[in-house]
Amino acid sequence: MRAPASLDLVITDLAMPGMDGLTLAREIQSRRPGLSIVLLTGFCDGVSGEEAKKHGICDVVLKPPIAGELIKTITSHLK
Repeated sequence: MRAPASLDLVITDLAMPGMDGLTLAREIQSRRPGLSIVLLTGFCDGVSGEEAKKHGICDVVLKPPIAGELIKTITSHLK
């Protein structure tokens, strides 16, 4: 990313090759504290809300997300 300061929100998956979403969230928060991060996951018991908050994640959305739910989540966390 060439202009990370221009981001308002990051949406990431929990399970990714090379780096999981929790690690990515920690990396993002170390560079941009307070940036809103939404975690998508297909594992309903994969990450608790409390654990997500420890990593700087503002919301967890289960996959497959319902479009309206995802839009509502995104707009509620935009600054």
